[in-house]
Amino acid sequence: MYMGRFNFNLVKSDIGLTYHLDKAEMGLIAACGFWTYALSVAINGSIIDRLGGRKGIIVGAIGSAILNAVIGFFFLNTQVTKILIPLSMLWSLNMYFQSWGGLSIVKINSAWFPVKERGVFGGLFGAILSTSFILTNTFGAWIISHYSWTMIWFVPSALMFTFTIIDYFLVRNTPSECGLDDIDTGDGSVKGDTRLAEITLSHFKEKLFSNRVIFMLVMAEFFTGFIRQGLLLYSTEYLNEVQLISKTDRLFAWSGIALFVGGASGGLLSGWISDKYFQSRRAPSAFIFFVAQLFVFGLLGYSPYATTTLGQIIAIMCIGLGALLALGIHGLLSGTAGADFGGTRGAATVVGFVDSFQYFGSGFSGFVLGWILKTYGWGPGPMGLNAWYWMASLLPCSLFGAFAMLKIWGQIPTSRVPSENQPES
Repeated sequence: MYMGRFNFNLVKSDIGLTYHLDKAEMGLIAACGFWTYALSVAINGSIIDRLGGRKGIIVGAIGSAILNAVIGFFFLNTQVTKILIPLSMLWSLNMYFQSWGGLSIVKINSAWFPVKERGVFGGLFGAILSTSFILTNTFGAWIISHYSWTMIWFVPSALMFTFTIIDYFLVRNTPSECGLDDIDTGDGSVKGDTRLAEITLSHFKEKLFSNRVIFMLVMAEFFTGFIRQGLLLYSTEYLNEVQLISKTDRLFAWSGIALFVGGASGGLLSGWISDKYFQSRRAPSAFIFFVAQLFVFGLLGYSPYATTTLGQIIAIMCIGLGALLALGIHGLLSGTAGADFGGTRGAATVVGFVDSFQYFGSGFSGFVLGWILKTYGWGPGPMGLNAWYWMASLLPCSLFGAFAMLKIWGQIPTSRVPSENQPES
């Protein structure tokens, strides 16, 4: 499913060039998609908690597959010249169905893995999802160089239809659906309760609106959204325009590998650090990653030896490290910590609430960064062979995120086992 989302990042500049849209206008299209995703995950979380993750992932994959194909045919229509509004609507619909995917995965994982294993296993699933970067930047760049950029919409559509069939036959919501014993996950759930039942409003009023930990997770995820998408959304154009690496160059394919290695190892590393050294506390690991962003983004902004082979390699490595840090935090806070504090019954609802703020932040990265880059360029100086304006927009978010993690440094969920006289909520 992620390839059906990140394909926009790869061909954003091609769309703008073909239809005469500047960075701010393309950023607005991206923002519409992000904000639709933000509203969708906030609503769909409770729906998936009732339906179960298996049905959720099937609905999301089918919907996104259809929308990717529709967008592909839309671009093949040579009579279309004004695309800002129709593409914004189509992309928003695609992002609505995309929102079902991540929530469904978290919902299923929350019933299969206890808290003390979720950091590593959450990172493992994040690593699997990061293969989308190779599919998009590496395989996608090959598609563009041999065919047309319009083909980048049809390939993920076909893949999503294929894996929908596989999921239907192989995926199950809980161990008991496979004939196994359900496990005590040790999270915010009532012990032994893994029902896919409707959760009362009062149950989540406590979780979402009165819990300082959830509030800080929300704030950190807002800043993470701006950082994550601010990096991913504009990294291709940075390589094209500042480092002069064309999408048809062999070196560009390595950007997909760098993003994959960074995204995959980021989720695994942050989860492993959390479980191994901080007793499954998520905030300390996230704090370390936020602080590390200051150094990596500073180097990327400086862009040493720009346009030389050495400078191009350094830039690609920095983008990979940036993905490691941004996606490591996102998976840890949204997927893992959200499931921890939401419990098995409410994993998708809490994760949806937390993740929605990440995509509200992402929306601002689309429009605000697009306007900054359109108005001021990548960086100061007559040659513009740096990216200080781009990176300077991300660094304050890293500082705010680190501060939020300090506020919940020692927090960890506890299992709530009801007494005989205490009714289950």
